[in-house]
Amino acid sequence: MNIVEARSQTEVDDAAALMRGLYEANKSLYDDDLQTIEDYYRGSWFFDASPQIPTEYCPPQGDVLVAYLDGKAAGTVAIYRMDEKHCELKSMFVEPQCRSNGVASALCKNLIELAGAQGYTTVRLTTGERQLPARRLYERLGFKPCSPGLSYLIAYRYEFYEFSYLLKVRLHFPTLFHAIFGKALIYVFVLCVVKIPEHIEGMPHSIFQIYVR
Repeated sequence: MNIVEARSQTEVDDAAALMRGLYEANKSLYDDDLQTIEDYYRGSWFFDASPQIPTEYCPPQGDVLVAYLDGKAAGTVAIYRMDEKHCELKSMFVEPQCRSNGVASALCKNLIELAGAQGYTTVRLTTGERQLPARRLYERLGFKPCSPGLSYLIAYRYEFYEFSYLLKVRLHFPTLFHAIFGKALIYVFVLCVVKIPEHIEGMPHSIFQIYVR
């Protein structure tokens, strides 16, 4: 498997074709709510005859990845900037005949790594309630359920969910300071992540996720 950041026109065309495949798959999956699907995808760049990746999906604030198996485009995913610290995983799709080869997992892991390199601390995504394999994949990779943004509530009502993954937060302390207070920080981390959620019902898990190293 080879995963690349779409740069050449061939790679961009491959990403666009895969995203059109996602559109068709969602139409089939949500055939009782086609209007929502049409409204969401209307005007998307990948429908253009000569597709070009929009600025908001280009470095340094975003990117489009394409996975190849045996030289053939197998899957794609994109990073979209939400704000300075938050980005969104969008347009994840793997060709049906290429599934069960770890393509989706590899794309997600590459995207998370790339998001961290671009300075984001949180990767979010929205997925449909009928897309159970996708939801299981995201949860295995460490995504946690979180409250959807208002835009999602308007666009998708109750049918879609948002998951959040908090990237490692690197706390840079002088060596002496870290040696003195390191154990205390680890204790606070354990208290927040393990103890507090047990006693505060309904709190989003992502509030307490912080990794000290």
